[in-house]
Amino acid sequence: MKKYYLFILFSFLICCLPTKSQNRKDLYKEVKIKLLEPYESSELKFSDNKVDIDFFPIYKSDGYYFMGVTINNKTEQRIYIEWENARISGSKVVFDDDRELFINNKKSDEVVVSGEKSEYRSILPKDNVGDYGLHALFSDDSKGFRNIPIILPIRYNNNDVVDYKFIIQFSKYNEKEIDSLFAEKVKYSNLSKSIKKKMTIEQVKEIMGEFKDGSYMMDSDGNKKYINLCYPFVMIWLDNKGQVQKVDRD
Repeated sequence: MKKYYLFILFSFLICCLPTKSQNRKDLYKEVKIKLLEPYESSELKFSDNKVDIDFFPIYKSDGYYFMGVTINNKTEQRIYIEWENARISGSKVVFDDDRELFINNKKSDEVVVSGEKSEYRSILPKDNVGDYGLHALFSDDSKGFRNIPIILPIRYNNNDVVDYKFIIQFSKYNEKEIDSLFAEKVKYSNLSKSIKKKMTIEQVKEIMGEFKDGSYMMDSDGNKKYINLCYPFVMIWLDNKGQVQKVDRD
């Protein structure tokens, strides 16, 4: 159940980015995030014939502090994530639930059996843990861009270790992009004013167009049962019948 609610949270954070803008001026604080290596993509996902790796940048009150990560084992054997040797921004990895007294303790390998997904982890560099709190990977006040390198060592059943290397870039929007974002905000905010309670998903799509993403559960027949529909700057929440319950606008 905990992971289910986390999924809703990350879906909200990622698919509706930016989520906290109230006017054009606030857009200057917003951050765009993309995968630079091993290839460039707006989706923070990696796949090969052995694993699927998903990243989830986590925003707190004034910046992005943690990088969430899950690893899906696609092989027919168990795999081992060597967290002790993992690195983020050149520093040893710290989990969000680590206690200060044990922060220097050696981290055990995590075993992921065939066809299963690793435990969700929120990681940050150990160097970002200060005496008076945490330092953000990228804050609202940051300028330009910052590239965050990540190394995830995974050991396979034959004892071969693969260092999966990534670079995730955080950067601010330029003036042209802010113009486009603000126009998009006005468009979807105005369209959403026509959305009424008890409307179906199809009725919403007739007004708003295809939604960007959404949180869902799978029903007994293997169909997606949506909990919300995510549009730029607009989140539409559904009831257990799949009808509109409320509309949140930024």
